[in-house]
Amino acid sequence: MGDNARLVILHWVQFVFSSKSFSLMARHARPGMAATTRLAAGHGITIVAQRARPLSGASKWLAGVLLAAVLPVAVGQAAAQATGMTAATRAAPLRIAFIDPLSGPFANTGESALKHFRAAFERDEVLRILARAPAKTGMPSRIEIVPFDSKSSAQEALVQLRAAIDQGIRFVLQGQSSAAALALSDAIDKHNARNPAQTVLFLNYAALDPELTNAKCSFWHFRFDAPVDMRMEALVEAIVRDGGAKNIYLIGQDYSFGRSVAEHARRMLGRKFPDARIVGDDLHPLGTVRDFAPYIAKIKAAGAD
Repeated sequence: MGDNARLVILHWVQFVFSSKSFSLMARHARPGMAATTRLAAGHGITIVAQRARPLSGASKWLAGVLLAAVLPVAVGQAAAQATGMTAATRAAPLRIAFIDPLSGPFANTGESALKHFRAAFERDEVLRILARAPAKTGMPSRIEIVPFDSKSSAQEALVQLRAAIDQGIRFVLQGQSSAAALALSDAIDKHNARNPAQTVLFLNYAALDPELTNAKCSFWHFRFDAPVDMRMEALVEAIVRDGGAKNIYLIGQDYSFGRSVAEHARRMLGRKFPDARIVGDDLHPLGTVRDFAPYIAKIKAAGAD
């Protein structure tokens, strides 16, 4: 699948297929939509930006992931036809590797996300879209989520990535660790550079380290959630408006996400709320602390509001 098959449009509500083009109903027209529209036009895709019915919070990003996974396959129909693939072959299920913790202390978060994604792809409207697409578009018959257990380890996530690629899976879904996401993004970049005919797309639904879309931004990585800096901007503005909390204690998990939260909290509090005082800053071990009483005692002793 080449670069032409990698066009991804976010914030969608529904999309309708015709024999020559696709129409996408985008919930909002973004500042960059004009450039996206021009790029899409070159591949026979028409983007129509208009308001539509709101989706639930979970459905918004699940719908975005669905579009990111399905649209590139449909846009790649010309390549499929050129290689003489049959309609039956092109209608095979589209498999997406879900690489997140399914065992260990964070198994519940991985299992919950897995259930939500599977439920989203089994929704009636999704099945109707796939069923009514003309056979020649190459749309899959269904979306299959294939679970791979990262065991809350970035190194294990890379092992599972290799297993998914070896199984012929070209879409990777992950979100429960920024450390794992950074490792996966780097590995997928290297794989795609070495294997341009077997490129992999990384769909990040919740790994929030800003580095993933800044210093370590990748063409093959798409995030469907607000990163740490955007979240901290909103939180600090709420603290400023409230005005009741001036002594602030920072506590988070000791890995890339927790360190990023602490860094951006300090920076934004200093810029937006100079009267605030950070009375403490703790990073606790990841996934091993069960009793937070000592941390609560420290927070109280520090005089946090």
